[in-house]
Amino acid sequence: MHRKRTGWLRQRLFKSLRRRDIIILATFWLSAACMMGLVLVFFALRFSEWSRPVYRLNAGEITARSLFPAAQEAAAAWEADVRFVSASATWNHASLETLEQPVEWIFRFYSPGLQRILFVIVTPDRQVVVRPHLEKTRREFRIVNPDRWQMDSPEALSNWLNNGGAEWLRYSTERIVSAQLTQDLNINAPVWTISGLNPETGDSIVYTVPAVKGQ
Repeated sequence: MHRKRTGWLRQRLFKSLRRRDIIILATFWLSAACMMGLVLVFFALRFSEWSRPVYRLNAGEITARSLFPAAQEAAAAWEADVRFVSASATWNHASLETLEQPVEWIFRFYSPGLQRILFVIVTPDRQVVVRPHLEKTRREFRIVNPDRWQMDSPEALSNWLNNGGAEWLRYSTERIVSAQLTQDLNINAPVWTISGLNPETGDSIVYTVPAVKGQ
């Protein structure tokens, strides 16, 4: 008798649930499941950020900024009115280890009076090679103000590593990394452009960061 009464109550309860009530309950449980899924995704993303390594290169005393005074002095000795245009360096077979090793830097200057470009190469042992461009040019160059150049090359490379560069190095076989400092007219400040290239596949990654702090 008790079982029959229990079954009867269940039938009455089920019948009392209208279609609208069922839809409301289904919507509630679906919303709860979605919220739980979003919470799980949020914590998964946060965990991946917490577990992601942060790279900070230590290149020692041989950096772009440390070699620049020697290049600037050689350029001024060539022609007094020279203007600083760019700095660049390349790491062949790049890795986290080789990016900390010193490389030669190429500094480019321009003389408005002579209308000629000058390349000044400074090696890691601070040897200076001056190579003037033979042909004149009237091209307008974007001039870098050395006083506004605040971020050095190791910090720029570290920014690149922390924004996809390290992951790219891990999965790319042939790796060439280059760094170039130029003037950006949009923000009126020098910027670093760090690029990685796999010459076999053409796969590349480029990252640009202002060379002034707080920009």
